[in-house]
Amino acid sequence: MSQKQGPRLGVGIRALDKDMASYFPGSDKGSVLIEKIYEDSAAEAAGLKTGDVVLSFGGEKIADREAFQKAVASAEAGEVDMMVLRHGKETSISVTLPEAQSFSIKGDEPIVIKKQMFQKQHGEKQEQRMEELEKKLEKLLKKLEDK
Repeated sequence: MSQKQGPRLGVGIRALDKDMASYFPGSDKGSVLIEKIYEDSAAEAAGLKTGDVVLSFGGEKIADREAFQKAVASAEAGEVDMMVLRHGKETSISVTLPEAQSFSIKGDEPIVIKKQMFQKQHGEKQEQRMEELEKKLEKLLKKLEDK
């Protein structure tokens, strides 16, 4: 048995508070700031930039960080339209989300890493540790598949 993890956009985000909003003209229309673009990600391929403020994803207005995470997690693989604010101007971006990834061990015990839930419970400082654990898990899964 295997379980799927939703498609990943490949961005690091943060809530855009009032103090930070003054640095991003027009950001009163959105409240999620892209602060990192991961290498070889759907976000990088689509041309998203650090400093973009997310206004909508898949036609859904983004009110806060949690709404953005839910919108991305529930999106189907394929093309999704986003609206971002870049240098004070609204910009439409089309992102192609990859197929969801599946993980399983010996076909009967699914392993699903819920990175977003982990970050919410333990803070974003744990992201690096989580990535290390994911790499270790991938190596273990590879060893099991090779047996």
